[in-house]
Amino acid sequence: MTRDHVFPSGLFTKPLPDNPVIVDAGIDCNNGFKLDEQFFRDVVATRAYQASVGKKLERGSEKYKRYRAGKTVLDDIVTDAGIFLGKVPIIQLEEEENWRFFRIVGKILMGLHMAHFNSRVSDEYRIYSLLFYYPPNTAMNLLVSEHTTYVEIGGGRVKYRYGRALDEPRVTVWGIVFYDRMLVFGTIFPVDLEPEFRSLFLSSQPSVLQPRDLYNKHGG
Repeated sequence: MTRDHVFPSGLFTKPLPDNPVIVDAGIDCNNGFKLDEQFFRDVVATRAYQASVGKKLERGSEKYKRYRAGKTVLDDIVTDAGIFLGKVPIIQLEEEENWRFFRIVGKILMGLHMAHFNSRVSDEYRIYSLLFYYPPNTAMNLLVSEHTTYVEIGGGRVKYRYGRALDEPRVTVWGIVFYDRMLVFGTIFPVDLEPEFRSLFLSSQPSVLQPRDLYNKHGG
């Protein structure tokens, strides 16, 4: 056994956080995520490029510079009232890249579940997750109940809220904000509730995983 950082260390510039979330992990399993964690960091850092942390990450990685140049497009920021606020860089992910990204999201969610509820997520559960580019704090408030707990890692470079569903304690909800620029929403629930969740997320097309999927590098 070894100890694993739930949030990949590559997400942070120095000084590294003094309050990392760490859980037990098998050595082989831990090493098997390394390349996808680097890819995940590149995607998240691209969205954070307008923040100082994104520029710091770029300076340390020629590979990241090439990736950002080849995959980034600008997308409009428009409020619900139709007001144009500007443009933000987003990553266009192909199918396999999307799988690699959400594979790490699933790993993070399972690690957080273990850290906060002292319970491993079995294959009798499903993991749904969604990615939001803007505005992360507004989306966080809409998607994650106000009754959840709020945690900051590394001075707020990563922050998240989590809790159990009030009407179904087997369901947990998670909202993670990276660099105040990108939000990942996730929920972990038992498989017998999947029809209900499929209906709830019908128009959103979430990533759908079961725990054993995370150990398949190619998805499916």
